[in-house]
Amino acid sequence: VRRLVSVKRFASAAAGARALKNYTRACAIGITTAEAVAAGVVLANQGRQGKKALVKKDHAVRALNAMNSYGLYEHTGEISLLAAGTRALSSKSGVGGLIINIDPNRGASCTYSPLLDHAGNSVFGKYALIPLNVILSAPEAMRLNAEEVIRCIETDRKERI
Repeated sequence: VRRLVSVKRFASAAAGARALKNYTRACAIGITTAEAVAAGVVLANQGRQGKKALVKKDHAVRALNAMNSYGLYEHTGEISLLAAGTRALSSKSGVGGLIINIDPNRGASCTYSPLLDHAGNSVFGKYALIPLNVILSAPEAMRLNAEEVIRCIETDRKERI
């Protein structure tokens, strides 16, 4: 908190402590995979659940854009390339091992496995995104061929051992 105050991110240590408390509370919510998928479907449907608007469309767009940009921390681009090819991968991981994946106007999927990599993403979940996206996305989607995906995963595993 001191560093964030020193670079003027927060006006005071008390303001920084409040922000840290709120961030920790937001990260520690309990949610099931079914609840995560239900929330993802709302975002996939432009903020709507059936005919009822639960979230403004602009807010859903902003949330999905944030997920596209950094939802899997420093692995966002790498996993997006492997799982989605040229389409943006709207995914968000949680430190509890859950990853939610949203395909706008199509639906959502969710994985859960508590083993995390060094970035805080579920090891199983990030690799489960690959076949899930192949199955659930548009058939004409442009992506890496299967052999290239396998080569990239094997290279990733060797570099981390």
